[in-house]
Amino acid sequence: MQRLFIQLSLLGVFLLALGCTANQDHQDERLRPIPGHAHNDYEHEEPLKEAISRGYMSIEIDVHLIRDTLWVTHDRPESTQGLPTIQELYLNPLLAHVRQHKGHVYPPGAHDPADSTRSNASPQLYLMVDAKTEAIATYEALKTALIPYEEMIRIVRDGAEETHKPIKVFLSGNRPIELMLSETVLPIAIDGRPSDLSQQIPPSVMPVVSQHYNQFFNWSGRGEVDRVELERFRDHVAEAHRQGKKVRLWATPDNERLWSFLLDEGVDLINTDRLEAFESYYRERD
Repeated sequence: MQRLFIQLSLLGVFLLALGCTANQDHQDERLRPIPGHAHNDYEHEEPLKEAISRGYMSIEIDVHLIRDTLWVTHDRPESTQGLPTIQELYLNPLLAHVRQHKGHVYPPGAHDPADSTRSNASPQLYLMVDAKTEAIATYEALKTALIPYEEMIRIVRDGAEETHKPIKVFLSGNRPIELMLSETVLPIAIDGRPSDLSQQIPPSVMPVVSQHYNQFFNWSGRGEVDRVELERFRDHVAEAHRQGKKVRLWATPDNERLWSFLLDEGVDLINTDRLEAFESYYRERD
């Protein structure tokens, strides 16, 4: 009887350990980033929090500069009453998160195995700010807004990037590209376009190249992809990756068939409004 009791006790310990290991594996999986771009993240029920909890590598914020303040909103509002600023909705919570996690957004060493650029120095989070107002004024206001958060923002100084920091901010929408390229200290990178690839801008300054899906494809997911369109897109992806840049398409059909197609073709950041659905799809695929 005593021997049976010992055997049952050992079995219980084994099962408990197995359960703990499985639970830890699940937690580790949730902490590993996925190649998702949270489109218009501020429109979700829990801006920032949901995207981070699901491991999104990139988050999109639309901003309007009104009276020297950057307000997070898609369309220019008649009144800013009740609107959040970029500091309130993103920068302050991110700084608190990074400090709580000892300088990281995701655990040290966490990376996406599908990262086509194979950059060992990739940041753990890309923060894309889409400027909806005049380019130079919005850029200058964003630079000023980022000053209190420099401990977590990757800055390029005289061509050298501070790769030990976890967040890369890059500017989309209205971009004063010539001004930004002339800066010797650049806390904000550029969201590129395919036409920018001819300039051979370093990935520290232009880490992502984005384009509208319909500029490459007419395919909606049914039937066969046009071979000419596909080859042209493959050439684009190959050149972007050769330069160490990530590829993103916006306005893509937001479903599993297109996600699978884009990932297979080397797209690094999948633009989606369906945060839970894409996370579930990607982790099962992976």
